[in-house]
Amino acid sequence: MGFFTRWLSGLFGSEATEKIESEIGGGRDPDMLALKMLAIQTAVGYIAAAVGQCDFRTFQKSEEFKGKEHFLWNYSPNPNQNSTQFLQDWAEVLLYNNEALIVEENGSLYVADMFGVVESGTQKDVYTGITVRGKALKNRSADDVLYFRLNNDDVQPLLAETCGQYEEIIKAAIESYEKSSADKGILSINSVARGKLGDNYEKIKADLLNRRFRDFFGKKSSVLPLYDGFTYTPHTRNVRNVSELNDVKSMADEIYNRVGQAFRIPPAMLRGETANAADVTENFIKFSVCPLCNMLQEEITRKRYGEQAWMKGNYLMVDPSNVEIGGVFDAAAKIDKLISCGVFSIDEIRGKIGEPLLGTPEAQTHYITKNYAEIQEVGKENGEGSK
Repeated sequence: MGFFTRWLSGLFGSEATEKIESEIGGGRDPDMLALKMLAIQTAVGYIAAAVGQCDFRTFQKSEEFKGKEHFLWNYSPNPNQNSTQFLQDWAEVLLYNNEALIVEENGSLYVADMFGVVESGTQKDVYTGITVRGKALKNRSADDVLYFRLNNDDVQPLLAETCGQYEEIIKAAIESYEKSSADKGILSINSVARGKLGDNYEKIKADLLNRRFRDFFGKKSSVLPLYDGFTYTPHTRNVRNVSELNDVKSMADEIYNRVGQAFRIPPAMLRGETANAADVTENFIKFSVCPLCNMLQEEITRKRYGEQAWMKGNYLMVDPSNVEIGGVFDAAAKIDKLISCGVFSIDEIRGKIGEPLLGTPEAQTHYITKNYAEIQEVGKENGEGSK
């Protein structure tokens, strides 16, 4: 069972999963379900791709150090995946299932396909039933795994209910649109025709209504021969209602809006709109990508480094700047201004932009340019007396 199938099972119930999958494949009313799934998969794809571009920076004694841990997270977490594939896999599992588990096996990291947890109150939880690529692994203590939970409450049932209401409105609008633009007419059959056809009347009428009229309406150019006594009068076709099409588009956009809210993605980004791309991307990184980066670096540092190592300056930081447009370079002028007017020191600024602190006396000194000096002092330096 794949991640998407398992997510469907959690969303609609295990008994309904098989039915839903069959409907997507060509059963009943797949378009409504497909619209919602497309919005969700688009959201998950954006987040997974962004997380896959993040840089994992490792530090020893507060200085950046590229060793085994750096190679593990940035290049090769396991023999079967590179880091981008691994992180996208993790993000998809987390977003679909609301939780994810990373386990270490023989020095490699893997995202668990399935797992259970036995909560032990104030004691360490135990993770059971762990499977990776179909292989069962032994039970693990909480200290031996990296566990991630997206939300305290699973938003999937709420999302399913909300989107379901919009889908009903879309379905009604589509049906109304199709009815208003459908070919309709009145077939009149007089008693003379019935008498002439005799026992074949019902058979001929059924063939005319069920087959010949269908072929007649379904072709661009066609001729329909009728028996003597049969008269077909076309019904005036209604002008297609543009407002109904707008209703369909509006409700489809609402589904994208609700999915965007659930995954903290700007709805404009999900809909593929390019206006204000920089602002949209900034909000996407701030509210969708950065929380996942914080979740990763906190869990990795506390489990794979520990408190004692952290106090010595050994830790891992997940840097999302590769995803940003411009990033710190766009803020260069503002950074210069904050330092030059003495509000922040160099280390204080570095801490705010996510860079490691230098810890040197120069980096912790507050500077102020001569622009901010008193006018009397400037006059003295220029050889002018104060006035």
